[in-house]
Amino acid sequence: MNALYLEMVRIAETSKAPLFTGYKDDLYRHDKDVVAHDLLPGDVYYFSVKECGTNFVLADKDSEYVQQLMSPKYAPERRHFLISILSETEFSITEYTMDTIAQAVNKVRLNPKRVAPRQFGFDLITGIEPMFNGSVIFSDFSMVKDALLYLTVNNNCASYITSTGKARTVGLPFSMDRKTGVYKITITSEFGHAVCEPIKMGVFTRAQKRLSAKKAA
Repeated sequence: MNALYLEMVRIAETSKAPLFTGYKDDLYRHDKDVVAHDLLPGDVYYFSVKECGTNFVLADKDSEYVQQLMSPKYAPERRHFLISILSETEFSITEYTMDTIAQAVNKVRLNPKRVAPRQFGFDLITGIEPMFNGSVIFSDFSMVKDALLYLTVNNNCASYITSTGKARTVGLPFSMDRKTGVYKITITSEFGHAVCEPIKMGVFTRAQKRLSAKKAA
């Protein structure tokens, strides 16, 4: 989809000032990464060009974030586009006015069975155990590209060690319904995307010993 990205760049760079006069990494880094890794045939994306950068997200009419992006309250001079992904190589782009974009997004029907090609590390970790949301694990684990988190969860506690050697065991309310297991989570992008791999306890133990020794050295 390089052709799509180049067209998005052309649209942004030819927009009249004050549009696209700051935060250009929104387009040159974030949007480029999304185009390269996240698009699926049948997707419809909302793309906007504003004074400070761009926005590029799925055109989900039920998303409060998308509704805010379309609001005149937040960016009345913004340019609005819907990008339809027709196939792995084909796309279409339609521009809308501030008065027509909300109605257009309301007509979009995204695939309810869509499986995202990638997930964010935060979503993977809190998907394993919702009680991790807001916990110390996100202070200990910096989700920079190539960072690793080895994690084991059982009925009443969780233990983890990061690739920087930070280790901790935290208590959890006892639950027979908890999603127990042993996992290796790898951050795969500078924006916090990640993959989660189930591992054996022996792999966790060896990583724990290796990373603890590395930190102590």
